[in-house]
Amino acid sequence: ARLNQKAASAVKDLLPDYADNNLASLCSWADEIKSRLRWSSPLHYVDTPDFQCSYAYD
Repeated sequence: ARLNQKAASAVKDLLPDYADNNLASLCSWADEIKSRLRWSSPLHYVDTPDFQCSYAYD
């Protein structure tokens, strides 16, 4: 595990019950809401230049 016990417990507390302690079940959330909350669509992804391994948020 990449998280220590304290961090893992904090993440678990943040997950909704329906996630069943599985973060993967939440990964499609942005896809599910972008049609209802159109303002959030640009937040769904970020475009970076090819071969650039960082992103400067302005």
